[in-house]
Amino acid sequence: MKLMTAVMLVSMTGMVGWNHPDELPQNEKKIYLDDNAIVYTGKIDRVGFRQLKELYRESEIKPNVLRISSEQGVAETGIVMGEWLHRNNFDVEVNDHCYLTCADYILPAGNNKFIGEQALIKWQGGWALFGNNKEKIINKNTALILKSYKEKNRQLSAKKKSKIEASIKKQILTQFSDFTTDNRAYYQLLGVDELISDYGFLQHPKTEGKYEWFYYSLTDLAKMGINNIVLKDGDWAPKYDSATFKVDSKYIGTL
Repeated sequence: MKLMTAVMLVSMTGMVGWNHPDELPQNEKKIYLDDNAIVYTGKIDRVGFRQLKELYRESEIKPNVLRISSEQGVAETGIVMGEWLHRNNFDVEVNDHCYLTCADYILPAGNNKFIGEQALIKWQGGWALFGNNKEKIINKNTALILKSYKEKNRQLSAKKKSKIEASIKKQILTQFSDFTTDNRAYYQLLGVDELISDYGFLQHPKTEGKYEWFYYSLTDLAKMGINNIVLKDGDWAPKYDSATFKVDSKYIGTL
């Protein structure tokens, strides 16, 4: 019997990965060509990445800019898509917003990073936090899977429940180990600090409950390897909400 159709990795900051992302409900995506740019609006997942590659392949004059606006995505797809962008010498342009997978993997992949004056770029915590919260993450996933059994009115014996819990733990730890290796190799390829997604919560731990997001200054982004930033309007003055804070430079490089 297959115990799970998709093993989730849910961190302190929410959902960060799925084994089968295409089975999840999809938010609306718009992906199309605009002169030398591919415009990508919406969730970063395998479906969207496939559409992006098809547009590129079918174009006689190859686009070299990805103009993206994205609030969420699948981490594994973010790495593969980022490698593809890097290999094809794409620039990345952000005029509106770039959160989570977009900030973690897509923005760093750009040869040049074009940023609009009001562009919101922010992080919410990454994989380095997993080790400190491993048991909590495993327990949360276990509870979700067992809840699904209960909702389907499936009775579980103590032995079967124990088997499911063991399977969940094993699969999460295996997925984490594999992804950690890919994650580190990706950032090494780009020359970017792999802990870019985590420094903020050294300053304000998630457990404080005060903030949900964080962002960096241009100087600190460069310090972490996010180079070749071009300010489209000559300035970057994003207006973040009260749930978002700017990371103090002293925390960079301290993990």
